[in-house]
Amino acid sequence: MKESEQATTDYPDPVGDDDNESEPTGQPTGEIPELLKLGGEESLAAYAEAFQSLILARMPIIDPRGLEIVFDDDACRHVCIREERFDKRRKRHEGEDRSREEWDQARAEHIPWIWVALTDPSEIVRNKKVDGNEVYLLGLPRKDPIRPSSRYYVSVRPIQGGKRLFKTAYPIRQDEWDDARRGKPGTKHILYRRPTPRY
Repeated sequence: MKESEQATTDYPDPVGDDDNESEPTGQPTGEIPELLKLGGEESLAAYAEAFQSLILARMPIIDPRGLEIVFDDDACRHVCIREERFDKRRKRHEGEDRSREEWDQARAEHIPWIWVALTDPSEIVRNKKVDGNEVYLLGLPRKDPIRPSSRYYVSVRPIQGGKRLFKTAYPIRQDEWDDARRGKPGTKHILYRRPTPRY
C-alpha cells in the first residue's frame, strides 16, 4: 500500500482509549497494546491497511530523543514477511536460493506495538548485529524492565538529516532481550533509557 492511500477501516488505538490520534502524545495509557487478529497471509492487504492507519497516519513520529522516524513504502512487508537465511554450512541444492521469505503471523499481529516502541521505548541501544543501526526495545509491563513478560524489538538505521529509517520489528524472547541490552565492553551501548516506569 502506498503511503498516500488512506485507510478506510477503524482500528483500535494501539495503546488504550486515547481517541486523539491527530496529536499522539507518545504516552501509552494501557499496559499491553492490542494485537491485530485479521487472519493469516491471505490478509496481508488488511495488515497493510492497519499499518497505514495505526502508524503512517500518525507521522511525523518522534522518538524520546527528538529524532524523526521515517518509513519506506514496503515497511509493512518487512514486518509481516520474514527472510529466512539458510545455514551457510549446509550444502544447497542446485539453483536453491540462499534465503527464502516466510509469512510471520506474530510479527503481523504485533503491528500496533511499533508506534509504542518508537515513541515510548524502554531503551534505545546500539544494534549488535548491524554496525551503525539502532534498536528500540519495548518491555511490558514496565514494572520489571529487566525481565518483562512481553518484549519487542524495532530496528532502525540512521540516515541523512539525523532521521531514523525504520527497518523491521518483531517480538523477541527473554534471551534475545538480554543479548540486545548487553553491549560490547568499553562502548556506550545504551543510547536512551526510560527514566521511570509508569505501571
